[in-house]
Amino acid sequence: MKPAQKDVFSDVKLILNKEKLFQDKNRVKNALEKLNKAQEKRSHLLSEPELAEEFIRIKNALQYSMDATANAM
Repeated sequence: MKPAQKDVFSDVKLILNKEKLFQDKNRVKNALEKLNKAQEKRSHLLSEPELAEEFIRIKNALQYSMDATANAM
């Protein structure tokens, strides 16, 4: 018969910082909103014909923001 093993972490209490948890949830929510807006704008721009110089400038800026948003997560 093996000796019973005492739970090593039985006296450790989990302390949740609700303020930090709330801030983290807000950051995730804001990041997802930005991502959704960028994706909507990107799909709108890609549906238009690529004729104008302004379109290409905006398309490149949007691609940069999509990459920056993806790297931030």
